[in-house]
Amino acid sequence: MPRLLKAISRGRLGSSATVAIVIFLFAVSPLGAPPLLAYQTKKVIIAIIDGPRLSETFEEQDHVHIPGLWNVLRPQGGYLPNFENQGSTYTLRGHASILSGTWQHIANDGSERPTEPTLFEYFRAGTGAPQSDAWLISGKEKLEACTYSIHEDYGMAYGASSNNVDRPDIDTYTAFKLFLGLYNPTLSMMSLTQTDIVAHALDWDGYLQSISQADSLITDLWGLIQNNPALANQTTLFVTYDHGRHLDETLGFQNHGDYCPGCARLGFVAIGPDFQGGSVGTQLRNQRDICTTVAELLGFSVPYSEGNILDEIFRATSGIAMPDGIITNARIISTLAAYPNPFNPAVRITLTLEREGRVQLDVQDVSGKHVRRLTVADLPRGRHSFVWDGTDDSGQPMGSGVYYLFAESGGDRRPEKVTLLR
Repeated sequence: MPRLLKAISRGRLGSSATVAIVIFLFAVSPLGAPPLLAYQTKKVIIAIIDGPRLSETFEEQDHVHIPGLWNVLRPQGGYLPNFENQGSTYTLRGHASILSGTWQHIANDGSERPTEPTLFEYFRAGTGAPQSDAWLISGKEKLEACTYSIHEDYGMAYGASSNNVDRPDIDTYTAFKLFLGLYNPTLSMMSLTQTDIVAHALDWDGYLQSISQADSLITDLWGLIQNNPALANQTTLFVTYDHGRHLDETLGFQNHGDYCPGCARLGFVAIGPDFQGGSVGTQLRNQRDICTTVAELLGFSVPYSEGNILDEIFRATSGIAMPDGIITNARIISTLAAYPNPFNPAVRITLTLEREGRVQLDVQDVSGKHVRRLTVADLPRGRHSFVWDGTDDSGQPMGSGVYYLFAESGGDRRPEKVTLLR
């Protein structure tokens, strides 16, 4: 808890132009609250190919090693040609950064766990999901370290189920299909690690063959998803790499680890009901953005993530469904999150703005009556933290109940459900 209180105190106020954001609480109708999210994604799978280079995959002229990713998945989903690992280009660090939304500099031998919460922990803590609803399955035993973090407010109690064994990719995929069928998890990661292993062995032909096999397995997985009524039309699949490899003109494909273009630049495709088929992002994006995007789609908070939502490749019809029925996708507000949830005595509100502007934070009670004005201030682009201590303008405590934080900036509206427990 001391780390959480320290994090709460880090919010800062800046100055500039014109964004009005109102955060308030409104009552749940006796017939039930209106839907907050218009996203169709109900399940997420993150598929990692361990250690290929773009020069043999997305930037190879004829894409002979990734025909499935290039010709099948990419046209149906969103493609990011400018996607990077901007942290440390090692296996454990890359996986941990994807899962936590923060750059992780942990040991690469599996002896250290991430220092910040993982998606598995955020998901289970925020939704109450059982351990069997979150899975990490890979071909390297050391990736067991990424099933949960050492963060004092999360940890083992919110960790993922796992099956991490040193083995070929075909065996990892077989295991993944088995657990997918048995448990139908909401959130899962599959890491195909053979490409990295054979490259370290200086086996060029094996390296290329492993890339092709990984492409085939992931394409097969997407077909399996579409043919399963429990998964079709509600599952989003993210495909990316944890790191690349050195370029031939520098140190060669056998190793990786620095920030050369070969190591840092990664492939990325996202395919699912909320991603626009054939869309191509133009912004420079990075691994941290996956964590924030997954949380956005599935509807839980990731208060320590530093990533942004990959909304430039979203469908135009995906976004927030507000009580008045309006769906908006104008992304002035990148993220709105609240933690802890449920809370007592205070909730930390994290807000990320895509551009600078004027911010107003208010609170209403369950009847719609004004309770408290938190602040009115000009804020720069970026992430900001605020705290509501559960009291009104006069300092009197509010009662227990379910509320909705609601952020508004012009046509951009962001709700977040919270519960106050006294």
